[in-house]
Amino acid sequence: MNILQISILVLLITISGCSSRQTANATCDFVYGAAESEHDRKVENNLRGRKHEADNDDILNGLFSILFGTLDRSMPSNEKSTKCT
Repeated sequence: MNILQISILVLLITISGCSSRQTANATCDFVYGAAESEHDRKVENNLRGRKHEADNDDILNGLFSILFGTLDRSMPSNEKSTKCT
């Protein structure tokens, strides 16, 4: 292998590593947001004596969580979130 092929290989590995990390973060944010939403709704329903049922709001909250998780990671911070590690 010449130096150009090695450079391209290293670049591809680096790019795929970053994109898989971003995908993992987005997936984790979605699952965490949807699960938190369901949990909060379940607690509220129990307090009010209502039956717990599935709700599409959990999915929407998971999608919002992806957006806010991305924004949170792009901002410099002294504390790092450990919800997805």
